[in-house]
Amino acid sequence: MLTTLSPQEREAVSFYDRRIRAGDTVDKPLWADDFTYGMFRDHPDGPVVDIGCGIGRAIPALEAYGVRDYLGVDPSEASVTYCQATFPGLKFMISDVRLLGELYPMYFGGFLLLNVLMHTPEKDLDVVLSSLRKSLLPGASGLLNANKPAMAEYINDAAKSLTMSYYVPERLDEALKRHNFELDLFREEDVSFMMIVNAI
Repeated sequence: MLTTLSPQEREAVSFYDRRIRAGDTVDKPLWADDFTYGMFRDHPDGPVVDIGCGIGRAIPALEAYGVRDYLGVDPSEASVTYCQATFPGLKFMISDVRLLGELYPMYFGGFLLLNVLMHTPEKDLDVVLSSLRKSLLPGASGLLNANKPAMAEYINDAAKSLTMSYYVPERLDEALKRHNFELDLFREEDVSFMMIVNAI
């Protein structure tokens, strides 16, 4: 397992590895609506990186948006192996967002960071966002989400063994600004929120 991961993230990787190896590969597809379409209103100038790609649930939506140059990144070996078999025409790699800035400096034109921050300790947030920003071209856009503290009451039984991180929109927005991201669109729900941001 990657040495860059926190204990909390290692716990999550082991959880997802076990699920996939047990054949649990059913997940809701990425929602596609006017909000998510806003992340790629114009075709990205560079490849799109799907951080925490899991079993590839975002891929059909990205294809519908015209994204063809794609890299799926996940620290779970089982997830990457599954995606390589399921989507043979696309590229995947076992990696961590903390490594992207070094491996792919100023390379990506868009990104997804979905259901990743819930496994990321808040103390690591600046390192994660700094590496992500270094990997992006100026003007790159991306979609990310996070759970608010109220989500703790709704974690399903299977995931209750995991340590989760919760974020407040204002604090996450402040962290994004520190790393040269600007908020473009925001959608808030009772227990979670989504942001579309641009790299500046």
